[in-house]
Amino acid sequence: KFQLQLLTIRNIRSESTDYQLIFKKIADQTPNGLTLNNVNLENSKGRVSLRLNGIAQTNNHLSTLLFGLKEDNNFSDVTLTGVSLEQGVTNFTITAIVNTGNFKKL
Repeated sequence: KFQLQLLTIRNIRSESTDYQLIFKKIADQTPNGLTLNNVNLENSKGRVSLRLNGIAQTNNHLSTLLFGLKEDNNFSDVTLTGVSLEQGVTNFTITAIVNTGNFKKL
C-alpha cells in the first residue's frame, strides 16, 4: 500500500506544471522599460494559454519581449493581439501557448 501511495504521488508530481518556472522564463524575457500589469495562465485540458498585458516605454522594449518569447522553445503561437499608444507609452497584449512538456515537475 505504501509503495502504491509513493507511486501515485510521483505520478501526480510528474504531471503537474511548474508554474514558478514559467514565470521565471517570462521574467527572463522581460526587458527594463517594460511593465507587465497582468499575467494570465489558463490551463484547459492540459493546454496552458498565456496572456500578457502591459506597457512598454518604447517599441524596442515591446519588440524585445515579443521576439524573445518567439525564439524561446518554451512558448509557441506567440502573437501580439493588441497594441495602442496612450500618453506616450505603448499598451499591449501578447498571447501564447506554453509548451508544458518543458515545465513538468520532477
